[in-house]
Amino acid sequence: MESLDTFKTDTLMLLIGTNPLPNLVAARLLAASEACVYLLHSTAGEEGESNTEEQAKNLESLLGLLRTDLHIQRLPLASSDNEKIRTEVEAILKQRKGRVGLNYTSGTKPMAVHAYRAIESVLRRADPLPVFSYLDPRQLALRIDYHKPGEPIIFQLLRDASLRQLVEIDLEQLGKLHGYTLTKSRRNPLESPNLPDWRNLLVAVACVYAQETSRTKWRQWLAGNPTSTANLPAGSTIRKAGDRLAQFLVS
Repeated sequence: MESLDTFKTDTLMLLIGTNPLPNLVAARLLAASEACVYLLHSTAGEEGESNTEEQAKNLESLLGLLRTDLHIQRLPLASSDNEKIRTEVEAILKQRKGRVGLNYTSGTKPMAVHAYRAIESVLRRADPLPVFSYLDPRQLALRIDYHKPGEPIIFQLLRDASLRQLVEIDLEQLGKLHGYTLTKSRRNPLESPNLPDWRNLLVAVACVYAQETSRTKWRQWLAGNPTSTANLPAGSTIRKAGDRLAQFLVS
């Protein structure tokens, strides 16, 4: 098995979609030291695709903190026009340094196809050859499109402890990546006086779902009027759960 270092690149292009997490993982794994990382995002316009510039900004901010050695640039890329995609990718290639890589996990299908083709065409005789990569969500693995015959190159990200450490992210960083800021509070929200007794509600609902007959009555009640418990057996677990749920719904 070849080392992941074999596939690190000095110029790394990332296609930005609505979820920037795969791009963060790819950049942390595949960008060589002092690499130029291009965040290629779509913009709102005639093509009708979603604008992913905000995701690119969030990614740039967090990646810059996690990898201070990288040179990060945000650039717009056409989302479906094949000629525009090819032209814009070729313009990046003219100012490339070292080995080139493309991670095509995100972005639109046309962005992935035509960016791949443009790089493959321009650098078909390059030495070393470009590295094309994809994060496989089914296997939780990084796949490398290699140019040698044989088995595909796959790195299992969760099974390999060293790789897992490279892509670890905490809750605050994940929120930042998606444009959220965590509110720091010492108060447990489940203990707030302004909320119903969440824990008892959850316990009651769990008890209801433990029995088939109770589950049936529960679903029938939910399909009716969940703010009234008059049609539930008095004193029963399901009645208690209904009372607590009704309290939550009207609070």
